[in-house]
This record gives sequence, structure tokens and C-alpha cells, in this order.
Amino acid sequence: MVSSSRYGTFVKEEMIHSKAYRALNSIGKEMLILFLLSQPVHKVNGKWVLNKEVGFSFTYSDAKKKHGISQPRFTRGLDSVIDNGFFELLYQGGGMEGDFSLYRM
Repeated sequence: MVSSSRYGTFVKEEMIHSKAYRALNSIGKEMLILFLLSQPVHKVNGKWVLNKEVGFSFTYSDAKKKHGISQPRFTRGLDSVIDNGFFELLYQGGGMEGDFSLYRM
């Protein structure tokens, strides 16, 4: 459905037309792309492929610093992406320095 590299991401048309994608709120759609760009990738036969087995993080502080997303918008977008089945929460961070949530596609 999706491929990615550290330079960008590719989304197939079928995902854009899916019920799950259409159910995302506007910040959820933005967060989905930012999540996809944050996922670990590796090369298989010369093509970049998402590593779906490994958890990854996308923190509020990254969203704020790199993309100007406020904490309430971050939370709404994150809830929308998870509620619509794009990612699952593997570990809930505790908000202490160095402790962050982990997600998986």
C-alpha cells in the first residue's frame, strides 16, 4: 500500500479511496503522511520498503519543531490515525524525557 524512503513516501491510489482514509479528519490525513515519513525503511531488491515489524516514534516535540503542529492538533490527528486502523500503539510513553510512544503500521 505504501513505500517510503528517507526522502519521501509513495501512497497508492487505493489508500486514498479507502473508507479508512476518507474517515480521517484533516489533521489525521496530515499526520498519516508525517507518520509514513517517520517509519523505518530498508532496501529489498533495490527498492525502499517499510519495515512494518519495527516500532517507530513520532513525538509531539518533533511535530511541533519540524511542522508547527500544536499539542491539541497532534492529539486529534494521532487519535484519528489510530482509530481508523492505520497504526497501532505499541507502547505508551510516559511523558518523561527520553520516554516516548512507539507505533507500528
